[in-house]
Amino acid sequence: MLRLIRLRVVFAMFFPSDGRGDTRTVESLPESPKRQPHPGWTDLADPALAPYGSINMSLSVFVERHIEWLERFRIPGFILVATGYLFVLKLLLAMIVAVFWYGFIENNGSTVNGDVTEGMEEGYLETFVTVAIAAPLIETFVGQWIPVRLASLVTSRIPVMVFLSLCVFAGMHILPAPLSMMDWVVGISCGFVFALSFVHWKRLSYWRAYWVTAIVHGFHNAVVSMIRFL
Repeated sequence: MLRLIRLRVVFAMFFPSDGRGDTRTVESLPESPKRQPHPGWTDLADPALAPYGSINMSLSVFVERHIEWLERFRIPGFILVATGYLFVLKLLLAMIVAVFWYGFIENNGSTVNGDVTEGMEEGYLETFVTVAIAAPLIETFVGQWIPVRLASLVTSRIPVMVFLSLCVFAGMHILPAPLSMMDWVVGISCGFVFALSFVHWKRLSYWRAYWVTAIVHGFHNAVVSMIRFL
């Protein structure tokens, strides 16, 4: 009986039935930039957080503006816009990182992009299923659901949830090859966008957040996979 109670407690921690967020539907969410701040923004403006108040406020505004923009779209449009934004973000981040990376790589004799074609010699269908279906389902749970859920148990600060999720997701991609510029770009850019997606949709439910984020992740990977095979 005690073991059953423990299992129920653990299950309730990671699979809340109420979504631990707003009960409003996406259709009822205001589209005006003058909307009320999302729960979790205002506490970052507390002067008691000085001298970190200005940094927290900057992060808060940065994250809020992104979610405020993304929440204007319903699921189909959200998936397309989030995926397109992710590619733009990856391109910008790659150019920024490359400026600092080449000098470091030249001094350490490492590769810039790693083996980006690794696994391409395998069958197209097998690779496509892995990167576009299996990987998003697993990584969304490990990289978004678990860190966001754990963060929400101790704080209501949205930037904290986004940052923790970003760190976990980026670590999953960077640690295997820490000297690969491509892994840093993918880990940071994808981790940021997927964290935003999950935090936004979890206000309806964690399951909605999981499936929408997994679809965005899978759609992105599918496009990348098709481009590589062309």
